[in-house]
Amino acid sequence: MAISSAFFAVLACSAILSVVSCVMFPQPAGVLPIDVELRGMNVSSFRRVKTVGRYSDCQEIQKAGYRSNGIYQITLKNVAREVGCYYTKDNKAYTIIQQRVSGNIDFDKSLVQYADGFGTVSSDHWIGLTTIRHLVELGNNQLQIVMSTWAPGPEQTKTATYGYFSIGTQSQGWPLSTGSFYGSRGLVDDMAYSNGRVFYTSDVPDPNRCAVNQRGGWWYNYCAYAFLNGYYYRGGRYTPPGSFYDGIYWKDWMGFDYSLQQVTMAVTHS
Repeated sequence: MAISSAFFAVLACSAILSVVSCVMFPQPAGVLPIDVELRGMNVSSFRRVKTVGRYSDCQEIQKAGYRSNGIYQITLKNVAREVGCYYTKDNKAYTIIQQRVSGNIDFDKSLVQYADGFGTVSSDHWIGLTTIRHLVELGNNQLQIVMSTWAPGPEQTKTATYGYFSIGTQSQGWPLSTGSFYGSRGLVDDMAYSNGRVFYTSDVPDPNRCAVNQRGGWWYNYCAYAFLNGYYYRGGRYTPPGSFYDGIYWKDWMGFDYSLQQVTMAVTHS
């Protein structure tokens, strides 16, 4: 983006393009919010788990009796690959599609690389638009985004969960579709600004050249209120080299000029 009590409340919103309507739902006392439950979670601490059988995602692996966070093998369209799986206390099984934990991978990649995937499943990686599309074809998909800030100062972790998530086909430009937003207390649905947008990269840029200026592939509008594939700045607050904020940010939480320490994007289906 260019520079210019007795219970926890869970925010539920329905997003269509940039229009967002929200309702507050109470979460019962004694139940940890998901952002507390998953604080500090990342695949670098996961171990590889060998399974018997073929499974299309982490939910199928869970149904087969495997219940520990780990790196598992799935098979989609007869192609086997490793993925990170994590399991929550409400019995959800999530397949990780993106993670930022170390800054060891440059996310300014070509559209072909974003389609195929890159990185290492035990560290920073993007699973690939093709694989994400295959996962959403399993039906009734949900997206969960877990984000953490840097120390020093009080560590904060927040989650954005979407009751509906999908992307279109390659010929359509991989457009994003999300809905039914549930966020940690105070978190606004900044992904709504990207809803309905196709995926752009610096080699196949959007009309506003956001992908070039922000140095990462994303579902760009002009440009993004939530941008999780940006440059990995260390320490939080940063000054971009040009006139565009290009860190890993969630605008209405920490601001354009704060680059998050950890991000995990993961999907499940009901």
